[in-house]
Amino acid sequence: MQSAPPADSEDRRRRRLLIASAVVAGLVVITAIAVLALGDDKKSPTSLEAGPTTSIDERGTTTSILATTSTIEPVNTTIPPTTVATTAAPPAAQGNGRCAPISDAHPILFVRKSEHGPPWYIWRYDPATCVSSQVSRDNGNPNVLNWGESWSPTRDRIAFVRDGAGLMVMNADGTRERMLLAAQSATTQSSGAWTSWSPDGKRIAFAGRTDGLWVVDVATGKATNIVNDGNVRAVSWSPNGSAIAFDLGGRITSVKPDGTGRKDIGPGADADWGPDGRIAFTSLSGGGVAVMNADGTGVKKVVDDSTAGAPAWSPDGKLLVFSSVSAGISVINADGSGKRLLVPDGDHNTQPTW
Repeated sequence: MQSAPPADSEDRRRRRLLIASAVVAGLVVITAIAVLALGDDKKSPTSLEAGPTTSIDERGTTTSILATTSTIEPVNTTIPPTTVATTAAPPAAQGNGRCAPISDAHPILFVRKSEHGPPWYIWRYDPATCVSSQVSRDNGNPNVLNWGESWSPTRDRIAFVRDGAGLMVMNADGTRERMLLAAQSATTQSSGAWTSWSPDGKRIAFAGRTDGLWVVDVATGKATNIVNDGNVRAVSWSPNGSAIAFDLGGRITSVKPDGTGRKDIGPGADADWGPDGRIAFTSLSGGGVAVMNADGTGVKKVVDDSTAGAPAWSPDGKLLVFSSVSAGISVINADGSGKRLLVPDGDHNTQPTW
């Protein structure tokens, strides 16, 4: 027969049982906390609507030293590569058999509209081969509107506006889209969109929202509202970077990038500042395309077509590309001679930029 254990041995056995129970309970609690944390992560995927794509009201608007400007903190959201879910692959490149090739000319960007409205895509035209190809995608939205495109000075990136999303930047081949300035709401986008890179490639002037003209830092996404007027249209940076031209109520106007020094230049619309300092624009005197000096003098009409407008200079300042409802997208010499049709169908191909 076994003898009863000593009292102190029984106490030690009870203490060991209590310690073991406490350890097991602690492990259960730690496991539960980990499971809950993983569950929360799964409920918060990254999307365009989440995280940094906040509106002015959510992030706050800070007024700068200049009373006419306001600043939004950076958005700078990278959009991961996506597959086109609702449309087929971009259409094959399209040639223009009637085109006369232009050697040593940089590609031209333009907006192509579908037959009955959206979608609108950004296309690229190669003057040397007379071939057009689609650049932007729809990211799963069959009603997407992409417009307001412009080349970076190094021509490796494209700024553009996506309706309902905001100011975007993508590579020259349409990859790696990045949002710089998110749309504040569905009502902030006006009936047009325009972008222009600074000559050093560090900032983008952007108009097309109901709150006017913005200057956005490409690296950080910091945005400053320098003209708070929803009627601002057609922005263009001067070749030396000291001013930005825009159309306001049928008057071509310039302003410094900090919002000061606003100057009235003269009547017109769709201003584009050329590399030699001249400005091409849509004439309001019977339509057509005209050219003038930066101070508004020396006005000369170079395209006498009431449906023509939206001119853009070639990088060397020798040519002008423009669109017309009557024909499509054409190019001329800077003096108005040598008109050549590049992309026909003016109802659906518009807003060219070089």
